[in-house]
Amino acid sequence: MQIVQIIGHIGQDAKLKTDNGRTALNFSVAVTKKLKYDDGRPPKDVTNWYSCYSTQTNLAEYLKQGTQVFVQGDFSVNTYKNKDQVIVAGLNINCKTIQLLSGKKDSTQGAGQSEQQSSAPQAPEPALIADEDGVAVPF
Repeated sequence: MQIVQIIGHIGQDAKLKTDNGRTALNFSVAVTKKLKYDDGRPPKDVTNWYSCYSTQTNLAEYLKQGTQVFVQGDFSVNTYKNKDQVIVAGLNINCKTIQLLSGKKDSTQGAGQSEQQSSAPQAPEPALIADEDGVAVPF
């Protein structure tokens, strides 16, 4: 068994899908890292996308685009041809653990907000952890 752990941002809202009477949660997670070159070229961001699925359907309402998550589960790779007929690898995770690390990024914060307001300490949002049985526990 191969276990993988990633921290990234959800690409689009999670979707519930039912197949043969079983409901599963599907969502994608982007993990971006900065590549630095020794030869003087400017750094470059590289993003890997993971297709995640889980039977923890009670988390669907929390897994929204832009939310930062920790995901742990079984890892698999499949290959397919993209629209340009190039063979690419699909990275898949059967999630055993999902933990919310942040809410959706707030784009409604105005540019005119005073520095005093933006630097005021905020109470952290409670994280939500779900085990493979789908039991969600706020922390």
